Amino acid sequence: ASELVAGALQDHGRAKVMGNRTFGKGSVQVILPLSENTGIKLTTSRYYTPNGSSIQAKGIEPDIVVSDTEKGDLFRLPREADLQRHLSNKQTPEEEVRSNEIDKEQLKDFKMFEFGGDDDFQLRQAINLLQGRPVETGGPGGTTVVEAAPAARQRITVDGVESSQK
Repeated sequence: ASELVAGALQDHGRAKVMGNRTFGKGSVQVILPLSENTGIKLTTSRYYTPNGSSIQAKGIEPDIVVSDTEKGDLFRLPREADLQRHLSNKQTPEEEVRSNEIDKEQLKDFKMFEFGGDDDFQLRQAINLLQGRPVETGGPGGTTVVEAAPAARQRITVDGVESSQK
């Protein structure tokens, strides 16, 4: 569901999407039992963003790509397109979908970080963007800095009382 929300917010210009490309699960499948030990998986729906783009096997491309860490992506998470017999997306060439393979060498020294913890580089960069500070994208060749626009003041209504937030 988060992919669909990110795509809708992005298409409507309501949010900047930051981080890495999403998984790309843009279909609904149901298993229909045929007998006690067999069944058939049937694709019943596909998801599209409000602009009509299918996310199947492609995912949502962020507005600002931010690596997992300051040093780059620790490893590439598997996506829908990596699965055998995945449902294809006619809007995306298959060779583009398969362009990145999981690098087993990178997994060797991988240390999982806690999402939302002190080591969450992507979260820190999102907070930087919201506060109008420069965003570091991270990467193996050094960190690229994206200048952020000044933080906007928002009107927030809580129980009918307005307050300004920065």
